[in-house]
Amino acid sequence: MMTASDWRNIVMKIRLNTGLRLILTVALVGTAVFCFFRSVDGNSPHDLLSRGMDQDGQGKKGSAFVRPETRTNLKAVRVLDVKDDGERFPGVGDLDQSPPIDAELLKELNDAGNGGSIASVLSRELKKSVLAGRAAMVNAVSGQLIVLGDKAVPDVMLLLGCGERQVESVAFSVLSRIGTAKALVALIGKTINTADSQYRTEMERQFASIQSTLLIDSLVNMMNESDQPDLRSSISSMLSSMEGGYVVGALVNAIPRARTGEIAREMTGVLSRLNKPSNTLELEKALSLLKEQGIQEAAAMALANIGNAQACEVLVKHSSDPGAGSVCRDWLATVSSPYGQQALLDIVNSDNEADVRMSAAMALGNYTSSDLLNTLQRLLLLEPDQQVKAAIQDSIEMVKAKVVAIPVETVAAGVQDGVSLVLERAQ
Repeated sequence: MMTASDWRNIVMKIRLNTGLRLILTVALVGTAVFCFFRSVDGNSPHDLLSRGMDQDGQGKKGSAFVRPETRTNLKAVRVLDVKDDGERFPGVGDLDQSPPIDAELLKELNDAGNGGSIASVLSRELKKSVLAGRAAMVNAVSGQLIVLGDKAVPDVMLLLGCGERQVESVAFSVLSRIGTAKALVALIGKTINTADSQYRTEMERQFASIQSTLLIDSLVNMMNESDQPDLRSSISSMLSSMEGGYVVGALVNAIPRARTGEIAREMTGVLSRLNKPSNTLELEKALSLLKEQGIQEAAAMALANIGNAQACEVLVKHSSDPGAGSVCRDWLATVSSPYGQQALLDIVNSDNEADVRMSAAMALGNYTSSDLLNTLQRLLLLEPDQQVKAAIQDSIEMVKAKVVAIPVETVAAGVQDGVSLVLERAQ
């Protein structure tokens, strides 16, 4: 007869075995996800898409597939019964309140016995509503599909290939809002498998609206592991459209570890095109990487292409750094953003080093306006340094060549203002 002690020993063994099984299961799932994102090298878009759809979903909120920042915090949206004619579909899935649905759709939803069937019904309704221009229905049904998460991905993915651009665009938005591994792989697969280059470019640009570290890490890994130049080119376009510090940091970390020099150069090219103002702070950090001159130059180029006052200030701030100084000065001279003109004038008229002010003066030749020409004429009269003076003169000639039919009296007035200012300072 078994004693109480024997029963306790059995229970402890069961608990131990259960714990080991749980740890093993978690480890296997984690390994599968890691291998999935590391194994796209050499696979066709169809293979990539199929492999993604073969994963055991369950990636709705709370899943190990979804990082906290990619989870969709949406309340369940009530489905509709009032038809609403609208021309646009702003904020897919974002309606706070939704009118109820018509009787036919309500019956279909009631007949659907599980999540998959519900997703199929909702996807069909989404397509009909988009084509009919019913904005409220589009938003409400989109919200329901987003709440379903990975269960909705196969059906929404079918809409990506339906041939109706408007429907495909809404389906793209829904999948990006679901934001799980399954959904993101569907988006990547559809994009790189689109034969129409113009349409593919449009889709690549849509990745700019997806704020997902999971997506960024996956794209960077795919780019590093792929031996297919066309695939890497498409991924480069997706990454180039994105903004935020994370994409800059991911590339900066990946470039030194790139498999080949060619891939490293391609990644550096992507970094140089990340010219969104929200990237400025992370690009500034990249300027401090003394051993990575390629990264420094790419960061300086991106900052010059941003070209606003903040970006110009960053370039000036690092223009005397041991490593990045020369590239910062060189790229400062290329700034042409309309948001940078006043910043460049301020730099020329500041007490910065002469070579920094010379770079800013050179950049002013990229602009075109009679007011700027007058200002440059005044600065020319006031500038004591000969090299800066020569740069200002060159910019004056460049601006003159682009400004059409500036009245002689306007230029003369600018010169007279400069003379007056010189006399005023001399007193």
